[in-house]
Amino acid sequence: MKNIISRVTAVMLAFTIAFSGLMVAAETAPDAPVFSVREIFEEEGVVIEWHETERSIVINLDGTVIVLVVDEIGATVNNEPIDLIDGVFIENDRAYITVNDLSILFGLDPAMILMIFDATAELDQVHLGNTIFTAELVAAQVMDLFTVQGMTIALVDANTGFTWTQGFGLADSTTNTPVDELTLFNVASVSKTFTALALMQLVEAGLVDLDTPVVYYLPDFHLPSDATGEGDYRNITPRMLLAHASGMQNDIMGLGVLTHTEYNQNFMNDFLDIIAEFPMLMPELSVLSYANNPFTLAGVLIAEVMGYEHAFDGFVSFTNEHIFAALGMDLSTFALTDAHRPYVSQAYIQTGEQDVFLYYNALPAGGLFSNAHDMAIFMHMLLNNGYANGAQFVSAQTIEQMFTIQSFDLASESDRMIPNMYPGLGILYIESIEGWRHSGHPGNLVHYHSMMALDRETGLGVFVSVNSISGMAVPQIVPQLLLQTAIVELTGALELPTPDLTVTFVERDAAEFEAYVGMYVIPGSAHFGSVFIDDGVLMLVGFLGISDEPMALAPLSDGSFAFGDLEDGLRIWFESIDGSYVLLVGEFQSLMVGVQIDTEAVTNVEGIEEWIGTFLPVVEGNDVSLLVYAVVGVNEDGVAYMRFLALHGVESISPLTNNGDDNFGGIQFSIEGDDVFMEFSGQRFIRTAV
Repeated sequence: MKNIISRVTAVMLAFTIAFSGLMVAAETAPDAPVFSVREIFEEEGVVIEWHETERSIVINLDGTVIVLVVDEIGATVNNEPIDLIDGVFIENDRAYITVNDLSILFGLDPAMILMIFDATAELDQVHLGNTIFTAELVAAQVMDLFTVQGMTIALVDANTGFTWTQGFGLADSTTNTPVDELTLFNVASVSKTFTALALMQLVEAGLVDLDTPVVYYLPDFHLPSDATGEGDYRNITPRMLLAHASGMQNDIMGLGVLTHTEYNQNFMNDFLDIIAEFPMLMPELSVLSYANNPFTLAGVLIAEVMGYEHAFDGFVSFTNEHIFAALGMDLSTFALTDAHRPYVSQAYIQTGEQDVFLYYNALPAGGLFSNAHDMAIFMHMLLNNGYANGAQFVSAQTIEQMFTIQSFDLASESDRMIPNMYPGLGILYIESIEGWRHSGHPGNLVHYHSMMALDRETGLGVFVSVNSISGMAVPQIVPQLLLQTAIVELTGALELPTPDLTVTFVERDAAEFEAYVGMYVIPGSAHFGSVFIDDGVLMLVGFLGISDEPMALAPLSDGSFAFGDLEDGLRIWFESIDGSYVLLVGEFQSLMVGVQIDTEAVTNVEGIEEWIGTFLPVVEGNDVSLLVYAVVGVNEDGVAYMRFLALHGVESISPLTNNGDDNFGGIQFSIEGDDVFMEFSGQRFIRTAV
């Protein structure tokens, strides 16, 4: 029973973060398992006091005071009364508590409590045993909750050389093949870290300079300027590509980027011609904007500098030889062959619902297939400053450059692409809602979702990947939890930013709120949100994950707003960026949940009526569209919009403006005979209904 409290605490943390309120205690069972109160708590050094007069047991658990009264169906936690199911009882001068009541005290399902108590003592002798135990327990729960078919985890401690890997669920439900440490998953955008490393190898060899314009290496590279006419592709450098500061268009939806029977090598081979049709989204170095196209361009640059005739084969050959073979990542590859296919996890919508396997042809941006075994090797190398296999794989200076946050001297007021992300070179620093920051990289591509989470200070790393569309949230939760658990287990504490305890509610004139009023785009939402003033009170409505009903915001002394209690409620911030407001959540402004719209520009848009309707993608041969459908319309407020459903199930909405020549916010409409077409980001759609 050693470490029971720390394990329960770790699991409580997991489900507090991710699944608060989802777990409920089972009904009373007449033969519910019972446990000695002292045996549970005293082995952990927890202070227990017996009060004879009140016949009560007082347990002080890290500042949480639990009072259990013998033969009473109740308890208190920090003086708050809690109803138990069975109550504590005395037998042979020893106090006992049932699994049902433990589940109530700890907020966990009784079955989970039993799993914790039945954990083998062997884990206590294993390095990071508590973290491994938590990983196994949480993996089972999140796979069930999110209906995930298969999942893989790698945990490393680079300072000791320790590695733990484990597969969960199935890689192929038709053959009942389990996931193991060798099962290959598409790691999606985690690929960008490998592409950055490949380019940095050329920098280290003196073949590429990070701050020399890309056109020096790729003379045929060309982009039309952005809408302002200020962007100039000739200034774009490799450093800008790797740090999301190039100003290039984010992505390409069509033109063969996604296929379903085989690779489309021409996407990379013809990439310079393809991208030449896409104007810059914004001037270079004007804002940090997360993008895939710059990394695909980086892959083309690598192939060109190394003298390969074709970009696709060249990039694959270079990474196979100079990264995967050199590091002993024997199954990792940017292009699957017959030798890899027995190890590849199939693609799933959810548990038991297998889907069509897809190939992502922008290899450097998201095409890598890897597994827990190989990702553990890669994390060891990164966390050991480039040292691997008994030698210096790349210099410590190269690794340090990759992990150095690239801020630049940006023209925009904002220096971040997303408020909780800070870019290095192929590395992202990600900040949680409580202000805790780790490095690594996430990845999401239709069926596969991954995260590599690193803490360089302790040398700890976690990799998690799932094979189901339904599991998109899992790598956003589990790696951070396991990394935090490992840090606490290794060091005894987790350093979090200190909250401001001086914040108080204040009175503010409603006139100060006028600038915040308006309509907001909500990332990942199919509807617009809005902020308005009602009887002098600032209100918001329609914010995904925060409020679907109008809610009042109370001003605070630090300029933020709160709804609910100050201690328990969320903090809301309005930050001005280039004349518009973004809405941020959390005490440390860690999550963006809304961007203010220029309502005058998107309301009553002239000419939009001609193009209203539902559009389906036009695909030919091997191609697959990343979008399922798109709807063009005008809402009740007169706002022109396009709402689309992506292949991974996320539905989003964007406002439209009239740019002239039947172009609305970068979306081009046309009529051919009796058919109406829409085209954007390389994907063509045909209208099927008005």
